[in-house]
Amino acid sequence: MIIQRTLGYSNQSMIDYCESLKSVITKTQEVKTGSGKNIKLTIVSKYKTDHDTLNKIANSIDHYKQLLEKEMDNSFIFRDYQEDIISRGTDIINKNGFVYLSMEVRTGKTLTSLGICSNLNPKVVLFITKKKAIESIQTDYNTLGPSYKITIINYESLHHVVND
Repeated sequence: MIIQRTLGYSNQSMIDYCESLKSVITKTQEVKTGSGKNIKLTIVSKYKTDHDTLNKIANSIDHYKQLLEKEMDNSFIFRDYQEDIISRGTDIINKNGFVYLSMEVRTGKTLTSLGICSNLNPKVVLFITKKKAIESIQTDYNTLGPSYKITIINYESLHHVVND
């Protein structure tokens, strides 16, 4: 059993979250017992935590570390829900000529969009976004390494696009 992914958290964020939980619940404190010359200092757990909870946190850390390793090897790019959205999005755009992705923040809309584009086999993709997002979109494009070329532009510069 593992701690389920918090919406929008990356594998690294989940590792950090689980390690923070572990550091809090495994805190210790010194307790003095006795009096006078017979005082003893004993280190005890600050919080009482059952072994199942500790195992769940340890399993979660291992689980998300394995996913992060796969991600770093580029053998794992899309999450399961993204694969599903890519498949359905490709079908919708083929049928209607348009698809709109409405997803929570930090759930991978950019990478999912680029995945849909890969399924459509275009030669060139025009990606219109906010100026501050251009760099991260370029990073996602480079990570995916698709066969199509991409032009990433912000809304304000859209009038500079030349139709070839």
